[in-house]
Amino acid sequence: MNFFTHFLFALTIGVILAKLNIISNELALVCAFAGMLVDIDHYFVHIIKNKTNKFSILSMWNNSIKHRRYSQKSFIHYWKGGLLLTIIFLVIIYFYTQLGLVLLIGYYSHLFLDSFDMKKLKILRFRINKIYFGIAKAEVILNPLFVLIIIGVLM
Repeated sequence: MNFFTHFLFALTIGVILAKLNIISNELALVCAFAGMLVDIDHYFVHIIKNKTNKFSILSMWNNSIKHRRYSQKSFIHYWKGGLLLTIIFLVIIYFYTQLGLVLLIGYYSHLFLDSFDMKKLKILRFRINKIYFGIAKAEVILNPLFVLIIIGVLM
């Protein structure tokens, strides 16, 4: 899934929790960013594996969307990283309950969306200038649905 879908899904969960007075609206936004920032590992893996344009965000983006020369997921997308981050989040929850909770929700919402087999989802690919884009057809439905849910909860 793309970063926008990760953001919207985590925000949807965060807004619902805020409406239930479990977290604040500000923490709902933190939850959304946490859900999206899990993919920061793509950039670091790109730096390690790429021979040229190591620090180019455009090169990393295009490799991820079009070229797919290598997997850009690091250990935080798999069970060992999940276990490590879960332990870290549980320690944070012990000291800062709501912050740890939204980080945990953001992380696991991201993993949940990533669990769908992208090879089975039809991807719409297009290019604008030198930037490639790809969006699963399911995201064309999911993203507006998440926005509608967020608006409905906030009303």
